[in-house]
Amino acid sequence: MIDIVFQPSEDVLDTLLAELIRDARTRGAIAISLIHLGVQGMLIQRLRAFGFLRRTEDSSLHVYVPGESELERALIEPGNWNFLNADADV
Repeated sequence: MIDIVFQPSEDVLDTLLAELIRDARTRGAIAISLIHLGVQGMLIQRLRAFGFLRRTEDSSLHVYVPGESELERALIEPGNWNFLNADADV
């Protein structure tokens, strides 16, 4: 299980995905599965460009933010959230 953190750059993300795939092949993996909870952004676009296919997933995320929180707007903006399999333990 891994997590991916990247700068908002297609070149950086492409390099990370290429290395992920190369490493998986070296280790003899026959498939790579990613669960992503987030908006349809750069990560999804680049995964599709690398040949990843979308499948149905039942995972969900619920966040409670008290109305007086200074971070409320940032926390309720879906574009600020990206979760993968490795985040399932939090």
